[in-house]
Amino acid sequence: MAATGHWAPDMPTDPVTARSVCSDCSAAANAVRQQEAAAAKERQDAQKARRVENALEWLEQEQETEIASGFPSVTAALSLLAITEIMTKTSSKAVGPFGKLDYTLTGATDGDVDVLRELHQERWLVPTPPTTLDAVAFNDDDSVRAVYIKLIPWTLPRWMGSEEGRNKYAKTAMEVHLERNPEDIRKALIDVETNMVIDYLNGLLGRKYREDPIPEHRLPDAHTTVKDALAAGFTLEQLVAVAWSATAGSVAWGQRTPGLKPGSVAAATVTNLSRRIGYASDRPVPEYELPNWVPRPAVHAVALRMQARCDTLAKAMSTFFDLQHRVNSRQAHEMEADFAPHQFPRQQENFKGLVEDLRSAPHAKAENPISYAVLSPSGVLTFEHGTPSEMRNSVTGPGSGFVDRIMIEGTPTVNAYVGELVPATSENRNTIGVEMMALLGEPQDVVLGSIAFFAVTPTSKTPRGLDAEQQALLRAAHDAVTAPLHS
Repeated sequence: MAATGHWAPDMPTDPVTARSVCSDCSAAANAVRQQEAAAAKERQDAQKARRVENALEWLEQEQETEIASGFPSVTAALSLLAITEIMTKTSSKAVGPFGKLDYTLTGATDGDVDVLRELHQERWLVPTPPTTLDAVAFNDDDSVRAVYIKLIPWTLPRWMGSEEGRNKYAKTAMEVHLERNPEDIRKALIDVETNMVIDYLNGLLGRKYREDPIPEHRLPDAHTTVKDALAAGFTLEQLVAVAWSATAGSVAWGQRTPGLKPGSVAAATVTNLSRRIGYASDRPVPEYELPNWVPRPAVHAVALRMQARCDTLAKAMSTFFDLQHRVNSRQAHEMEADFAPHQFPRQQENFKGLVEDLRSAPHAKAENPISYAVLSPSGVLTFEHGTPSEMRNSVTGPGSGFVDRIMIEGTPTVNAYVGELVPATSENRNTIGVEMMALLGEPQDVVLGSIAFFAVTPTSKTPRGLDAEQQALLRAAHDAVTAPLHS
């Protein structure tokens, strides 16, 4: 109409609804949608920023947790020890998230969740950045409710000290705790190795022979069989060999027997395993290495090392107590006084008589060399041969001569000298000496500088030379104290 100026007869004269929206309406609708999307994004961004801020604040508060009031269970302690070693080897300040790692702590994801939850509840581990919001659960008001254990990294809390010293603190604390529970370490190790043998059986059935895994109703029997074998003295490698033989025999039986139900071969493997373990109880058993496809929990190597450490410590302690009993129960064959009394020939009140009396007094005898032991602040124990004066100088330095004598109540025939004027520095702190003194029977809070050990008799405190048994006793005490360090 604009072009011709003519109103066609069929042009409507009443308002009608067009088949499509006009460009102005489309533009207006798009503008509204864009405004709504921008507003929604702005609300989302504000909520995300609020949640990030709340999550960081919550994680910071977790770092300031109170000092742990107790020790975790043995399995959790082994896991924490493994975590500290992983962090040390990788030079990292945190470990995890465990849901994204290619290894486990305990051999199962559920087990890892349990020990991490326990370590967090006991305040030995805390969650830490960096993380994502997916690892955090929020309340409706965007405050933090909890974190997902498998999705967040974990680190040591600040109450353990500086970042450089936390790993050492946690490692030392867990080792001391575990040394007091050798039987529990053995039980935990048996549980871990039992699961490894069961994993090997299932993997062997599925990977090599294409058989079904062990049925659920036979798993308790399998666990009991393997656990009893480990407790009886079988090694993990020996059980791998027995499991391989039992599985091969069961598969051969299954191939000769038609019409078996699914899972029958695996169930027979459990029975065959128990029977072959019984046969091997009094026969030599070969050892097979566990294949690489069987996952090795991080706590396994730690538990093996701690068990060897406890065995070494127990052996050293047994040797020490045996020697201490022999030394303490031994009767002294020689008795001598500290000072032999001398009777002057006569008493004179004049000067001439006094001089004669002094001249007639016995001359001071030269000191005879004796055998003694010296423990340096670095923890090195040496046996020396010298005079008592030289022995005193070994702990105080030549010329000072100020010493304290320590009479050891638990080992009465052995005494010790320590210096009086030794500077109280970290280099002079004799930590091995403190532990040795406690083991010998005379606890000390602090010992500075070297310690000299020498012998005495029940009736005389004059320094005497250490005999062979007393020297062996001191070596055994030193070995018992340093055995964990060497292991």
